[in-house]
Amino acid sequence: MPSYQGKLDSLCGPYAIVNALEQCDVENADSFFQIACSALAAKRWPSVLWLGTNFYDLQKMIAKCLRHQDICQRINAKYPFMKNTPKTNAEYWNRFDDLHTSNPNIRCAIIGMKKPNEHWVVAQKKASETRIIFSDSEPFEPTRRRNRAKLYAGHRRPDRNSLLFERAELVLFEVL
Repeated sequence: MPSYQGKLDSLCGPYAIVNALEQCDVENADSFFQIACSALAAKRWPSVLWLGTNFYDLQKMIAKCLRHQDICQRINAKYPFMKNTPKTNAEYWNRFDDLHTSNPNIRCAIIGMKKPNEHWVVAQKKASETRIIFSDSEPFEPTRRRNRAKLYAGHRRPDRNSLLFERAELVLFEVL
């Protein structure tokens, strides 16, 4: 079961990193929670507890975790949409699928969700499945499968029951 977030904190970023490292078969992945949190400047605390982590924070935390000597040689994080953001929902998911099928070493991704709430989630796409598997830090629904029709990457979701994702906020974890 993925590590889950406390009821009163907004630390889904470090939890998502821990859950992604767990998907990459890192032993004692939960020990990286402290490493991730220590990557943020002291002036970011304690507001990060209730405001959460942004994409820049997440990048800093991932970089610090991946510099750890036990995993730096075998795990790589990529930000494929940061500078080359897909223009449409269809382009987002086509490129997402292409990245997973063209590189069998991709284990999972962290995606920035915007609705129903701002949140970082870990996503996996199995080659044989049309659904995306999410490992979440939410304690009551730690793992869920979602049909692609209920996922939207863009500015506004066409259906209020869809999950809305920020197109630029995708981190791929590759095991070398």
